Amino acid sequence: MMHAFFALGFIGFFLVYLVVKTLYFQKKYGVNPLAALHGNFQEKLLWISLPLIFIGYAIAIWMELWTQVWSVLGIVVGSCLMVLGFSFMVIAQFQMGRNWRMGVDSQGKIELVDNGVFGFSRNPVYLGLLVQALGVTVAFLNLYTVLLWVLLFVVLFLIVLQEEKFLHKSFGKEYLRYSKRVGRFL
Repeated sequence: MMHAFFALGFIGFFLVYLVVKTLYFQKKYGVNPLAALHGNFQEKLLWISLPLIFIGYAIAIWMELWTQVWSVLGIVVGSCLMVLGFSFMVIAQFQMGRNWRMGVDSQGKIELVDNGVFGFSRNPVYLGLLVQALGVTVAFLNLYTVLLWVLLFVVLFLIVLQEEKFLHKSFGKEYLRYSKRVGRFL
């Protein structure tokens, strides 16, 4: 990261030097050193392209710097999301008590949990998983992690649809009222 700051500082120093040198030269000798601006079209085009090239360098360096800053920022934000998602998932599992299952348990006796975190998300465990995975995606942002997050969302969404059928069958109108009051994930 320091090399990017150095390069941007150097370009800034170079540009300030050229402006100061031009003004000093004009004041000392009474001659405008920007003679190329009075030349033919080709000469003007060539000389005008030089600052554009330096601007291009500055943009490239800034993009590199932003990539490095995003890397640090992404790790911090991603880590916070991972911890938040994990905590939310654990709280939801704790609040489910004896009703917590992985998958549909048509043999066991369960109760409909609609309070605590289930009062604003019908699937807070899966929401916690999605937030954790989003944290990993943000921390290590690339096409692969984005695709994995999308795949996780699709799989969890399909699991939720199966569980909703089961819960509707098991709890009928009570589940319908709950599903109208509380969103699937939020």
